[in-house]
Amino acid sequence: MIDSRVIVNAQAGYRTEDWDINAFAENLLDERCFVYNDNDVAATLGKRRTLGLNVKFNF
Repeated sequence: MIDSRVIVNAQAGYRTEDWDINAFAENLLDERCFVYNDNDVAATLGKRRTLGLNVKFNF
C-alpha cells in the first residue's frame, strides 16, 4: 500500500500580443514519495522538484 501525499504544482506567466513568458514548478515542496510499490520487492520513486521557464515569440 502507498501512503497518500500532497504534491504542489505552480505556474505563473505574462502574455503580450508578441510574446509569452511562463515560469512553472512541479512538486514545489520536493515531496519524496513512491508512485508504485510491488509488494516491497520493487518501487518507483515520484519525480523530484522540477523548475522551468517557457518563452514564446509570435512573428
